[in-house]
Amino acid sequence: MHGVEGYKLLLKLGHEEEAFVCASHILFGFEASEALQFGLPDHDFIPRTIEERLVPLVDLMVEGVQPTTLDRRFSSLRKRYVDNRFLMDRLDRAQQTAMSFMIQISEAIGEPVEKIIGV
Repeated sequence: MHGVEGYKLLLKLGHEEEAFVCASHILFGFEASEALQFGLPDHDFIPRTIEERLVPLVDLMVEGVQPTTLDRRFSSLRKRYVDNRFLMDRLDRAQQTAMSFMIQISEAIGEPVEKIIGV
């Protein structure tokens, strides 16, 4: 819930844009109806800019303090949330979004993102 708590804290401190990034990095964002389930306001929290999309990608490529692949990270998340149907459904969508964006970034920089982070 660090994204939700970060959102609330940053909003309280008057940092609306940063608060949005905090909330929208959770599983590559939520539609309004999904956001409500996390105690967020009733509007979309979908990362749109490259910077907003890099935050969830990087977040998903770290397990604890170690760099990891998206496949390993999503496997770990599925094991952790196996009993949570909502999150399991969202993990599938988030993995597709993350993989697509990672390929886009890799093509733009001319080398695999995973190579850059050392996995």
